[in-house]
Amino acid sequence: VTPRKENINISVRTDGAGDTGLVDLGFHATNGWSAAALSNRVLYVDIAGGNDATGNGWSPATAFKTITKALTRAVYGSTINIAAGQYSTNNGETLPLIPKQLNLTLTGADLNSVFINGSSTTQLVRVQGWGKLRFENISFTNGFTISSAIKGPGLYLIGCLTTITNCAIVSNIIYAGGGSYGGGIYASQGALTLDGCTLAANGMASVGSGDQKF
Repeated sequence: VTPRKENINISVRTDGAGDTGLVDLGFHATNGWSAAALSNRVLYVDIAGGNDATGNGWSPATAFKTITKALTRAVYGSTINIAAGQYSTNNGETLPLIPKQLNLTLTGADLNSVFINGSSTTQLVRVQGWGKLRFENISFTNGFTISSAIKGPGLYLIGCLTTITNCAIVSNIIYAGGGSYGGGIYASQGALTLDGCTLAANGMASVGSGDQKF
């Protein structure tokens, strides 16, 4: 009987990339890193001091630069801590932000200093069917869409249980024909809870009629 040989890709890396060569699965001291950090359950982002290429996101000192990068490393139940700054395409973000894991929390240092800013060119957050989501202490501003088929230039939330706490959702605009809605938030087929939030100056720059504002 000829032994069967199979190639199996196994990874012990937190980024999920395949290992090459010898892999040590033994016990090692964590040198002060918490179990949550080593599993990517807690991640840090700092647009001013972070680095997507060299940071691991496990502490403020080794933070990622962008929320986009942190979302690629997040696991089920991760919390992403966001330092003060303007998180925009001009500063390296890819917008809209699209979470790929369930039950995430994005928490800013302070809603008056953490801005997810669409620069009036793009949608900010787009989520479809990703379990529970929490947004805390963040300002969502200057989101923009130009088609009535793309609703929610601020936050587009489909099929998820979303809690938004102490956030500002301001100046998010749809430029489209009649029947457009969801300027600040478009939420459907799930549940939305707002706690201590400000919604202002969201709406439609309409070329038709029948538009609504939220």
